[in-house]
Amino acid sequence: GVLVYGVAGQIFLSEDRGQSWSAVPIATTSNFTAAAKLRNGALLLGGEDGTLYLSTDNGHNFRALAGVKAMGIFGLSQAESGDIIAVGNAGVMKIPSADLEQHQGKPNG
Repeated sequence: GVLVYGVAGQIFLSEDRGQSWSAVPIATTSNFTAAAKLRNGALLLGGEDGTLYLSTDNGHNFRALAGVKAMGIFGLSQAESGDIIAVGNAGVMKIPSADLEQHQGKPNG
């Protein structure tokens, strides 16, 4: 699929190569400014408010990662170690993979 994101917490998903789009519900109005596809297939979105959102169902649902709050995020990448590297208005921050792994098996909502 194709996922687009941006202003005011808007996320749209296409599963037919852009022929049609569906809005993805999410409980935020923060601007999304970064995304990464993790090695395990999960999707991670970062917001300008510093919140990270995780999807483990190919972008159909996202959940805020409680307790994982970074700075305003402008870029996300997964390091060789599995840790997430976030770049933002306060510099560079490493988010340990253990902080994400505790959310991987939980259903989205």
